[in-house]
Amino acid sequence: MKLYKLFFIALFGMFLLVSEPVVAQDTFPETHYCYVRLEGKIDKRLSVEVDLGESELADELEDQIEDELKGYRSYVQILQYFLERDYKLEKTFDQVFFSSSGGGSEGLAFLFKRPGVEN
Repeated sequence: MKLYKLFFIALFGMFLLVSEPVVAQDTFPETHYCYVRLEGKIDKRLSVEVDLGESELADELEDQIEDELKGYRSYVQILQYFLERDYKLEKTFDQVFFSSSGGGSEGLAFLFKRPGVEN
C-alpha cells in the first residue's frame, strides 16, 4: 500500500513539473491581435500596458498578463513571454511618452498576432 501511495505522489509531482501555466490558450477561438506598450529604461523595471480589445474577457486577460509581467526589466523577456504563448510579432514601434510635468521617456510598442484555435 505504501508503494502505491509513493507511486501516486511521484506521478502527481511529475505532472506538476511538466505542466506549465498557459495564458489565453483556448480563450480566443479566433485570430486576435495584442498591442503591448512598454515604457522605461533598460535595467529598470518596465511599465507594461497590454490591449487585447474591448470585451470583459480581454480586460481580465490584460490584467492577468500585466500582473505576470510586473518586474520584468528586459524587452527581450517580454518578447519571449508572448512568443512562448504562440503570439507572432507583427510590428514594432518606437515611442516617446510625454508627461504633464514636461519630461518624457522612451519606450517601445509591439503588435502581436495570435492565430485562432482550430477545433
